[in-house]
Amino acid sequence: MKTTKPFSTISYNSAEFLKLRLDELIQKRHISFYAFVEHYAEEDEKKNHKHLLIIPNGQVQTDAISDLLQELDITNPLKPLGVMP
Repeated sequence: MKTTKPFSTISYNSAEFLKLRLDELIQKRHISFYAFVEHYAEEDEKKNHKHLLIIPNGQVQTDAISDLLQELDITNPLKPLGVMP
């Protein structure tokens, strides 16, 4: 989806990987700001995750950002870590 509006998602990435990729998007001027906060799994959730907010710098393709945030999970190489659609 193309958008110029701020959007949010849930991320299962490691904090280090997420910060590295999002900083790259800022350097390339695809986004102007991001923030995320750790959220520990509650009773009805399976995994810890991060709530992520992204503010685009112009029009961005959210699917391209999702693809960029695919992180290899060495404990389960067939299912990479990433963000919710």
